[in-house]
Amino acid sequence: MRYLVTGGAGFIGSHLVEHLVGEGHDVVVLDDFSTGKRENLEALQKQIEIIDGEVSIWTSFGKNGDTFRRNDLPSEAHLAVIGERRNAAVTPLSTPGRYALPRAAWQRFSPRRIARGVARRARAAARRLRALLHASRRPAASVPPAPAPESGRGAMRRWAQNVALLPWYDRDDWQESIARLRQSGDVGESDVPILVRWCEDGYVVVPGLVPADLIDAFVREIDDVWEHDTAIDGLAVSDVQLDAGYRVHVPHGELVRIERAKRQEIKQRSNWRIGQYHLYSRAARRIFDHPEIERIASTIFARRGEARFSLMFSKGTEQGLHQDTCVFHIFPRDFMMGVWIACEDITHESGPLEYYPGSQRTPLFPEFSNYPQTNRRTSDPEQSKRYDQYVVNLAKGFEKHELLIKKGDVMFWHPMLIHGGCPRLDRAATRKSFVLHVIAEGCDMGGQVTGPFNW
Repeated sequence: MRYLVTGGAGFIGSHLVEHLVGEGHDVVVLDDFSTGKRENLEALQKQIEIIDGEVSIWTSFGKNGDTFRRNDLPSEAHLAVIGERRNAAVTPLSTPGRYALPRAAWQRFSPRRIARGVARRARAAARRLRALLHASRRPAASVPPAPAPESGRGAMRRWAQNVALLPWYDRDDWQESIARLRQSGDVGESDVPILVRWCEDGYVVVPGLVPADLIDAFVREIDDVWEHDTAIDGLAVSDVQLDAGYRVHVPHGELVRIERAKRQEIKQRSNWRIGQYHLYSRAARRIFDHPEIERIASTIFARRGEARFSLMFSKGTEQGLHQDTCVFHIFPRDFMMGVWIACEDITHESGPLEYYPGSQRTPLFPEFSNYPQTNRRTSDPEQSKRYDQYVVNLAKGFEKHELLIKKGDVMFWHPMLIHGGCPRLDRAATRKSFVLHVIAEGCDMGGQVTGPFNW
């Protein structure tokens, strides 16, 4: 379905646009950018249509003219703050019956959520100011502009493959970089061991970072997905074994129509997961916005980092070995990280995460020579097989570790760290976890690469 979102470049509007695009819809944004920001839509600009225009009189939406009412847009969500200009109070516009914003989606727009967003932006501004004051002493972490297409509309971009663009922690002089960061005051003494471990091994585990009561609330809300009989609009549960067979995605509205006892049987036999759960769960959103997770990520990046994606897992994935760099489109390369949050104590029998310390310094797969355009998401089947075997061969040169951590512990890992899922020795055992992918500001190029895509 196609949607029109007015005010789509604002704080709330851009999150709605991201939600709709993530659900696979076509989205048109109408905004005059008087208060909204273009950077709020930067990561989505290749996936949406943007109309740079002003909505000046709200009654114009009641007309049938072709200025704002489009036949190819059966659903509209008006989030622009608009009103008549003649001594009228500015009045938000709603269009009953046109588009009902999912109730669950609005939960993330609470005053507390907005206050946290403002606080994050203030902290980011403070960090940028410090960066300017200490530019001569800190390691460079600037992001060059994305290259233009070679020729013609839609031509494949050529991306600079320059090691000088890599993050400071990927360079040989990382120890000197840490010393400069300490001297500039951008890194405290307590963060130095984190940075050293990150540079040497490609990961760091912070014990008890997420409080137990927040983890418990998160798990309760996960269970509510299966217990409640009221559908959560927009939510889908993935990798579900129904009586009729395996389904990649099952809309929650379809799931709740199944008798509750049968639902529990399906829950037990499925290795189910939920993507972008922070859009539907208050507890998940609190973890997603956890200030210490953001602070640690930003400290490692030496620039602002922000969680962009989330995945909730119920059991061990048994996933093959891979590197996150090669399934995302990040430029400059490696300005991202995975964050793995244990929602229960992890055991060897449950199929824990396996990882290979030090493997983050291995070279990128040679055939991905135009990264971020070329990666596992855009590779053809034969190239994908060659990449998978390449990673397996690389892992043989490193010691395998299993992530046996406790509830509330958090692992941060480098995007080139080779990792996967161990076999589930106890098929009934759960391995509840919440995984975030954090990306440095301005480095997600997902909207600037061309398909076809494998997912």
